[in-house]
Amino acid sequence: MKLAPISIQERIDGIDIARGLALLGILLVNMRFFFWPMGCALAPTLDRPGMESSELDAITWAVVDIVLSFKCISLFSILFGFGLAMQCDRLVRAGVDRWAFGLRRLGALAGIGLLHAILLWYGDILFIYGILGVAVIAMARLSQRVLLRVFIIFLSVMVLLSIAGSVGMWVLSTRSAELVETSETVAPVEVVVPANDLRGLDAIIGSGSELMGATIWKDGEIAANRDGPMSDAFLFRVVNWGVCFAAFITGYGWHLMGMMVFGVWAYRSGFFLAQSQSRRIRLGWWCFAIGLGSSVAALIPIMHSALHTIGTLILPIGYAALIVEYAPRWPVALAAPLKAAGRMALSIYLAESIICVFLASWWGLGWYASIADFKLSLMAIGLWSALVVWATLWLRWRPMGPAEWLWRRLSYGTIVS
Repeated sequence: MKLAPISIQERIDGIDIARGLALLGILLVNMRFFFWPMGCALAPTLDRPGMESSELDAITWAVVDIVLSFKCISLFSILFGFGLAMQCDRLVRAGVDRWAFGLRRLGALAGIGLLHAILLWYGDILFIYGILGVAVIAMARLSQRVLLRVFIIFLSVMVLLSIAGSVGMWVLSTRSAELVETSETVAPVEVVVPANDLRGLDAIIGSGSELMGATIWKDGEIAANRDGPMSDAFLFRVVNWGVCFAAFITGYGWHLMGMMVFGVWAYRSGFFLAQSQSRRIRLGWWCFAIGLGSSVAALIPIMHSALHTIGTLILPIGYAALIVEYAPRWPVALAAPLKAAGRMALSIYLAESIICVFLASWWGLGWYASIADFKLSLMAIGLWSALVVWATLWLRWRPMGPAEWLWRRLSYGTIVS
């Protein structure tokens, strides 16, 4: 067998369509982080002048949170693990060292991701995939039984940690309420710092222990991204990326790794192939029902963390199974563009960042911190639709997207169509 990228004939249509749909879900979730300070994007309600949330905005975000938030990146992680396991299998059959080639390919992806994070947008996921992919290569040849056990371990640990987190937050909130009641007689001392006088590093330092949740930090981040200068915008981008990377190490990175393990198991077990149809349909609908139910129940504040985690672990499996099963049967006018988007997933992902940062930043249209959830969601759907059309037209002219060409060039060391 000759070492070469997977041919169009070998591709699984449902996998490509799932990638294309996942790009839309990821963009809908990420719009907050493109257009708002991180502290506002993470908060359940807006607290900055000019960005007050209407009832329609609240409903929009509730739907995005229930159906898409962390579910689509989990879906993408399943597909990433599946694709990397397939590639490792092809390398072994071609007599090529999977570590030598795999590390070069993952290193190229991590390099692209690092440039994306530092120069464009702090919410990059490519660098993280490049790191986690090393573990995927290590597990790519494990048996189905071992992979399933590893996945169950990841799932159990994440659920237990989320339950512990929910209990801890309840205890903390109860304790905080008691402290407030016992300290009502103490006159508070308020130190007012003019937010407009603090920019860049001064705003970050002035935020104190509140960090990105402080008004000073938010004001500084808004000013840096909407008005410049480049040095301040770069500083906030790097600091926010550092915060995201710390969260990856201590939290959501383990979740993504678990999803990738499931993707490897799906490849090793033939879960997405024709012979597994009945099992795929049965598991898909069960996971969809349980995952969606958990995500809706997560609206209950006291158990939000635990139920949200269960939803993000189970619902993406349902999405993957059902999309792979049913999407290839959709009308060609719908399925073909989605397949094209899946084949150009890397190019579309980077294009989404370039366009959104241009729309938000001072060097572009400067819409930062001026658009709420409902309009952001409409913008995301419009942008994704335009990029799907772009991918469809591009692949009529070239065999791969521009970012895919670069990644393959760095991986193979030569042009391979």
